Amino acid sequence: VTYFFNGGEEKAFEMEDRCMIPSPRDVPTYDYKPEMSARVVTAELLSRLKSDKYDLIVLNFANMDMVGHTGVLDAAIQACKVVDECVEKIV
Repeated sequence: VTYFFNGGEEKAFEMEDRCMIPSPRDVPTYDYKPEMSARVVTAELLSRLKSDKYDLIVLNFANMDMVGHTGVLDAAIQACKVVDECVEKIV
């Protein structure tokens, strides 16, 4: 998301603070772990929101994209449920 949001620029802009939380690597495909790192991402976001340091936060929950590519409908539904749970905590 950062790469595209920054117009194809890899290097961080001045005053840009990046936090990249890795996706799980202990499964062959994400249908085996549709929650991915959504709860960790949410916890980090909530912590950063409390700091009142940021005017803009760009966040990506990759779950539906990555799990959707597997074609496993039940896993995609679970991915949606987990992200919905996380968004509920954020808003």
